[in-house]
This record gives sequence, structure tokens and C-alpha cells, in this order.
Amino acid sequence: MIECGHGIYVGISKDVSRRYKEHVAGRGSKYTKINKPVRLLVSVKIGNYAVARKIENKFKKFTHLEKRRWANVLGTNVDSADFPVSIFLGDIDDHSN
Repeated sequence: MIECGHGIYVGISKDVSRRYKEHVAGRGSKYTKINKPVRLLVSVKIGNYAVARKIENKFKKFTHLEKRRWANVLGTNVDSADFPVSIFLGDIDDHSN
């Protein structure tokens, strides 16, 4: 999650540092081009692209306040072992691949 001038942007990337720099440079997305990034709020390592995409889609539907609350709960850098995947996806067989 990236805090921007008028909201919180949610996205996924295999290289968060590189992707954040692209957003700051105005080459990341339409949203961050218009709403300049202020800081990286949360980076969560999931390890599975399909699971990461599902979680991203859930987060994108959250209100600004809900995103802010999750950012406060999660902290800055979160490992997949510490992320409550089941809250977002329900029961799935394996979320570590």
C-alpha cells in the first residue's frame, strides 16, 4: 500500500522497491500519476501470485479508513507467515506456494 496525496494505492509486485520508485517517478499507474505517492505504508510478502492478486482485489474494495486501519495493524514489512491470509480468502489448501 502506498499513501498518496488523496488516498491509498494498493498493488502487487515481485520487486516492491523498484515498483515504488516507478510510482514516485510518475510511471507506476494512472492513480499515482495523478495522486503523487507520499510514502510506502505496507509491504507484505505473500509468495504466491494468485493469492496475492486475490488479497489485492479485496484491499482495493476497502474504504480509505479500512486501508488505513490495516496499514496500522500490519506495520511496514510483513512476512507471509504473519499475514492473516485466511481472513481475506477463507479456507484455502496451501497459501505458501
